[in-house]
Amino acid sequence: MKRKNYLIPAAALMAVLCGCGNTQYGGQGVQNQTYQYKELTAMIDDLQDMADKVKPETGAAAKHHQYIELKTEINEAEEAIEVYEDDLEYQLESGMMSYEDYNRKDAKREALEQTLEGIDDQVKQTFGVAD
Repeated sequence: MKRKNYLIPAAALMAVLCGCGNTQYGGQGVQNQTYQYKELTAMIDDLQDMADKVKPETGAAAKHHQYIELKTEINEAEEAIEVYEDDLEYQLESGMMSYEDYNRKDAKREALEQTLEGIDDQVKQTFGVAD
């Protein structure tokens, strides 16, 4: 009898953790997007700070390793922006977000993307990497 009392909350928890339930995109969707945007902004700010402060190493191998580390961080930020974009599109297509909200949030996402492209260009220039 006690097992029945735990099955429903356990199933609901699993659905939320797996991303299978509507809870992720329901009323908490806006909160999730706000959190995602704040995290993306912090990530981009940190990358800009790293790009501004980096001084390439003198040895070719060390310089290459330094560049790869920064490029990996940039790629992770690009992927995070894509996830945010997918979430926005899902919210719009499922009718949980208005076109006005989508356009406003997507414009902010595009600004982050452009900033990240600028950081990528800055890092390439600093390390003498051609496109």
